[in-house]
Amino acid sequence: MSLINKILNNDKLIVVTNQVAVSGTTFLTNIIMVALCGVSVFGEFSAWQIALLLILAFQIATLSQPMQVFLGKKEGEEVNHYSASVQYLQLIFIVLLAIGFVAFNTLTGMFEREVSYAFTFFASMQLSQEHLRRYLIAKGKLRTALVSDLISSLGQLLLLSLFWIKNISPSLIELFLTIGGTTLPALIFSLLSERKVFLYRPELIKYVKEHWISARWLVPTALIQWGASNYLLAASAVIAGNAVLGVLRLAQTTMGVFNVAIQGLENYFLPYLSRLISKNIDDALQFTFRMIRKIGLLTAPILILAAIFSSQILSFINHDYVAYSSLLRWCCLLYIIILSSFPVKLFIRVLGDSRHYFIGYAISMTASVICAQWFIEQWNAVGVVMGWLLSQILINLYWTIIITKTKQLSWTLK
Repeated sequence: MSLINKILNNDKLIVVTNQVAVSGTTFLTNIIMVALCGVSVFGEFSAWQIALLLILAFQIATLSQPMQVFLGKKEGEEVNHYSASVQYLQLIFIVLLAIGFVAFNTLTGMFEREVSYAFTFFASMQLSQEHLRRYLIAKGKLRTALVSDLISSLGQLLLLSLFWIKNISPSLIELFLTIGGTTLPALIFSLLSERKVFLYRPELIKYVKEHWISARWLVPTALIQWGASNYLLAASAVIAGNAVLGVLRLAQTTMGVFNVAIQGLENYFLPYLSRLISKNIDDALQFTFRMIRKIGLLTAPILILAAIFSSQILSFINHDYVAYSSLLRWCCLLYIIILSSFPVKLFIRVLGDSRHYFIGYAISMTASVICAQWFIEQWNAVGVVMGWLLSQILINLYWTIIITKTKQLSWTLK
């Protein structure tokens, strides 16, 4: 009880707990889905999820990121008018998206009608929940955001666990409806907590113009980041099929605990590094190099052990997946590089010049586009991980050059 009170009375702990809950739920959901449905259905679900991530990247760039900045700048009654406006803008975005997708599928017949309807429902729920989480956190309503995500997360895990206990293998449509349906109560809770906002008149045209000024630069950056992260996955589904995509997502899920750690470290260290660099760039550089050493020494032994016991880890999920142990070993090597170079990414983010961040991801995506087909045709799923390795090495090489130049400039100015 004392731990719960400690979390609820500390804003930083609330945000971290919320993030761990969301990331942890994604990790457990993927593990359960693979165990219940197999890699083929899981791969098909992942293909739809990658498409949803592209839409989400656009939503964040056009609506969420500008909102997070503007909410802190609005005062008095304008806060309420703006809050009402962003809710209506989100609703319009989802309605237009749903109508457009259903109309497109009706005309082309590209997907089964039932699948398109189920995905539309699932996507609408996920996009709305992501928007409301960011909105509530930006308004300082951290406890409301945490409770909303816990409602969604616990409901999702409960239903999927029931499938597991009863040995039910859900179809793709049932997965969409299950995850979307358990998000709906969370949305209702969040909207009820903000019901007074809807009494204010929205000023859509005014705020669309404000958002566009920011979004016109954020959109290409967001799309580049999506491409750098997901292009090889999407290419694997097209070239090698959903089963290969499912295997890759399984490997990513197995390493998911490190993704949670990365997000937690980012929340903790980013503000600290930002304060350091504003006072003394040399101190920030030294802190970055210390972090590289410490993270490398801490995580490398764990990942080496994971590589050695990869067969046993996959056997725990499903004995049929032991054949993919070599893929998991490649992923361990990838994560050694990702984790040990993570402080470099943080330093680039706090430098204040977003150009280097954008160029780094542009290099990464370019490498992915060039090498994707050859790597996948030669080595299937392992080829995708090799592509990720190449992209990660190139992006870190570019960022290291920038850090080296920053260090030399700091010494020159002394």
